[in-house]
Amino acid sequence: MSRLICRQCRYPEATCLCAQVSIMHCATAIDILQHPSETRAAKNTARICKLCLPQTQIWLGEGGDDFYQLRAELVVEARPVWLLYPGKTAQTVAQLIEASQPQVGVRLLLLDATWKKAYKMWRLNPWLERLPQVSLSQVESNYRIRKSPKSHYLSTLEAVAYSLAALEPGLDTGPLFQAFNAMQAHFQGYNSTRNSMARQPPLASPHD
Repeated sequence: MSRLICRQCRYPEATCLCAQVSIMHCATAIDILQHPSETRAAKNTARICKLCLPQTQIWLGEGGDDFYQLRAELVVEARPVWLLYPGKTAQTVAQLIEASQPQVGVRLLLLDATWKKAYKMWRLNPWLERLPQVSLSQVESNYRIRKSPKSHYLSTLEAVAYSLAALEPGLDTGPLFQAFNAMQAHFQGYNSTRNSMARQPPLASPHD
C-alpha cells in the first residue's frame, strides 16, 4: 500500500511537518542540484529548505544537460556564484567574502544526494569546477535518522543553515533546525510505534 503524502509539505501524512514550518527570508539565493533518487527519499531535507525558504530553487538531474536552464541563468547572474563542495580549491566562507567583497548577496549552489552520488554529479558536471568552492568548518551533524559515512558529513538542510549563518551573521536559522528536528522526531516516533506493534504477540483465538 502506498503512503499517503501531505499535499502541502510533501512528507508522508504520518510525519507531516506543516505545523512546524516557519517562513524565513534571506539575501542569499539557494540553488539545490538534486539527484533524482532523492525525490523518493522520505527523509530528504531539501524539501524543508524549500518550505522554510520559498525562494530556494531545486533543480532535478544528474548530468550537465539536466541543468541547462540553471547554467543559462548563471551566465547572466550579477551576484557571485559559489558552490558548497569540499573540492581541492575550496575556501571558507570568510575567505571568499574577504576576497570578493559581495555587495548584493551570493548565489549558493549545493548538491543534494548521497556522498557517492554527489561525487558522481561532480564528475559529470565539469562546469561546477569553474565555480569558487566553499567548505564548512568541521561541524558535527545532528542528522540521526539517516546513516552518514562520517559524523561531520551534513544533511543538505544543515549545510544550508550553517552556510547562511556564515554568510548572514544576523539571520536567525532557527526555523530550519526547528522543522529539521521535528521531522526527525516524527520519524523516530513513527518507527518506534511500528516496532512496538511488531513485537506484540498475536491475539489468541477465542477457540483456543
